Amino acid sequence: MTIYFMKAIVDGSKKFIHQDKVRHLSVPQYEGLGIKQMLVEAQKYAVMEHYLPDEQDWKKIPRQWLINLTYTLVGKPFADWA
Repeated sequence: MTIYFMKAIVDGSKKFIHQDKVRHLSVPQYEGLGIKQMLVEAQKYAVMEHYLPDEQDWKKIPRQWLINLTYTLVGKPFADWA
């Protein structure tokens, strides 16, 4: 994560999830399940815009962080897609 994303969390323009509320999902590394495809899928849900960093920082997102964030906020629809 970048300092700009952390600043957005502190000033309230972005939200965060407490660690004890995070749900973990194991997703295999198959073709079509990369970060780019997951970001496309995650953007289908309005709630995600409040938790994702700005688009210029997307190249720095860890894959497992994105999976866990999306699964925590979206739940079963994301797990079924993955």
